[in-house]
Amino acid sequence: ESVVEVEEPKVKAGRSSRFEFANIKRIFIPAETNEPEIEIEEEYDEIEDLAPIGMRFGAGLFDMIIGVALSMAILSPFALSSSDWADLSGLLILVGTSALVLFSYLTLSVGLYGRSIGMRLFSLEIVDAEKNVYPTIKQAAINSAIYLVSAIFGGAGFLTVLFNDENRAAHDLVSGTIVVREF
Repeated sequence: ESVVEVEEPKVKAGRSSRFEFANIKRIFIPAETNEPEIEIEEEYDEIEDLAPIGMRFGAGLFDMIIGVALSMAILSPFALSSSDWADLSGLLILVGTSALVLFSYLTLSVGLYGRSIGMRLFSLEIVDAEKNVYPTIKQAAINSAIYLVSAIFGGAGFLTVLFNDENRAAHDLVSGTIVVREF
């Protein structure tokens, strides 16, 4: 290690409290560098407010349960008055009624409030992907229709969630919306 000697500060005549610093030499420690610090930009693979897939699934399942329960309540007078309710035609009537009820429920709740009851329970909401506002009724209707078609075909439209960075399903991509955590 090299040590550099430091000269003692000299006191000027007439000023006993001030020192002359021009002749003071600096001691350099080998660990010191004069290089500027480089800021490293961190890349974030995930957008913080995107809705996790599990939360989206939970909200969707809850909304499906609500839709089927409402459909059963609507159809209960017919089910009680008919004896042939537990066959294929009864199941198709239930599925058709559930689809209509779910379409109406999802379109109105998303178009007016930006979320359904299931989404509210999981603190999620749907916004326009470009404008960051609640979707229009038209966007909500497109979203709801493709959501139901995807559900009928075994969730095929939900596979796009696995292949894009924003976790957007087919109904989100077509309607121009994105599901995020509630602000």
